[in-house]
Amino acid sequence: MQPINTPGNAQRNVALGPKLFNVNVSLVKRFALTEAQRSFEAFNAFNTVNSSNPNTTVGSSTFGSITSAGDARQVKIAIRYRF
Repeated sequence: MQPINTPGNAQRNVALGPKLFNVNVSLVKRFALTEAQRSFEAFNAFNTVNSSNPNTTVGSSTFGSITSAGDARQVKIAIRYRF
C-alpha cells in the first residue's frame, strides 16, 4: 500500500470519465426588405445526458459515483437589426 502524501507509480490518464457527445445547431434567416436578421441557436441539440467525472475523493461515501451531469438543451432565439 502506498503511504499517504507520497507520489505513486500510476501512469497518467489511466482513469477516464464518461464520453462527451454534444451537437450545436445554428440557423439564420435574412430578410432583404426589413434589414432584419433572425437566428435560432440550440446548444446540445439532441439533449443527450453528458455525465460529469466520477468522484475521486478516497474515503468519501460517494467515491467512484457520478453525482452530476452537464447542462441540458439550451435554445436562443434572436432578432438583430442592421442599419
